Amino acid sequence: MKKLLSLSLGCSLFAMSYIGMNFSPDTMNIRANTSISENFYIRGNYIINNHKDKCNFWSLGVKGEGHVLGLDAPFFTMSVVADVVYTYNNAAIPVGIGFFSFIPDLQVPVFLRGEYEYALPVASFRDANRFHKVYFETGIAPIDTAEIYIGYRNLGFNTNYNSTFYFGVGYNF
Repeated sequence: MKKLLSLSLGCSLFAMSYIGMNFSPDTMNIRANTSISENFYIRGNYIINNHKDKCNFWSLGVKGEGHVLGLDAPFFTMSVVADVVYTYNNAAIPVGIGFFSFIPDLQVPVFLRGEYEYALPVASFRDANRFHKVYFETGIAPIDTAEIYIGYRNLGFNTNYNSTFYFGVGYNF
């Protein structure tokens, strides 16, 4: 059974379309997504928190993205996201929106992306009464399969769980 699980995990890693890591003074975030169809993804996120009073955070969800109808901007996409998020004492099912854009015609591509997710009390469980997550990132892609970025993340359940600036790298394959 362990061999089958390891083989499944290994095959999943090779099928991923993105894996990234970002670092702040107190956290390390690992995130990945894999494409199911042209504009539909399954994604995962894990934040290791160094604070003794904070538990690690994980999420698993889906993302659909595409160009905005009626907007002639091939360098701008919007997305709709839904996740299941969890820490030791809290859980929620937030939904949200996101965007991705890049500045065209530059020698080194510069991008900007972000997301906002929210869960109402009816979609928050255990000790959580609500959940919110917002992040913004900007960076460069020095080669077409890698990126370097800086960002800001704010997420919390009833109170702030993590609000920080960070530095990250990502790889597309």
